[in-house]
Amino acid sequence: MVQSDKIFQQIFIKTQNQLNLNPKKLKKELMKKLINLFQIAGWSYVIIDVIFNILEKPEKFLDQSSENTFSRAIFVMRIVQTAQFIDFIQSSGNLVSVFAQYLGRMIVAWLYMSEVVPTCYATSVLLAWSTADIIRYLYYISKSDIVAFFRYNAFLILYPVGVFLGEIFCIQYTLAKLNPTSDFYDIQYYFGKFVQVAVCIGMPLLYAYLLKVRSKFYSKRESTKQVKQTKSQQKRD
Repeated sequence: MVQSDKIFQQIFIKTQNQLNLNPKKLKKELMKKLINLFQIAGWSYVIIDVIFNILEKPEKFLDQSSENTFSRAIFVMRIVQTAQFIDFIQSSGNLVSVFAQYLGRMIVAWLYMSEVVPTCYATSVLLAWSTADIIRYLYYISKSDIVAFFRYNAFLILYPVGVFLGEIFCIQYTLAKLNPTSDFYDIQYYFGKFVQVAVCIGMPLLYAYLLKVRSKFYSKRESTKQVKQTKSQQKRD
């Protein structure tokens, strides 16, 4: 309860400060907030839809031969994932890393996430992606301690789960459903294999980059904490 109060307090203070900005900057900040809220709402719908589907038919979760019933969740996921191109445009971080992650997700979302994928693997992808992005966009709105904790720690579990227990198998099962008599079978098949290899290679690189960002965040946080403690001690003296 205390943490939630802090989050809302930070949002209120940040919004209040932004009212002092010039109209152009204020409009830009409001647009960012709307985009963040849109992403949070979209990914929240994905999580809710997946959970309700699993609760309705829990036996399908472990049945690798059954197709999933996440058509609505996949549709919404594709929309919010595609909309993240705005993040790439506005990003001030490592553009190569941001674009690589965006492109990888787009390929998986549009080519290899469908109802033919077994429930367990589709669930891994949808829950990992949606949880990670809800945390990320919440962090853009409020950098409270609890949100920051999940922002820089949740990926340690979510990324391996999403990739190695989800994306790889989604690609594999989609390739298994290809029509061998199709004129484009070879192109589709080998492109899928290429994507699998690229995901396996890219995942450790992205993971290492995120670990570096995490380390930098905590180092900066510790440094700020020490400065505050020093100033506090000086005031007492």
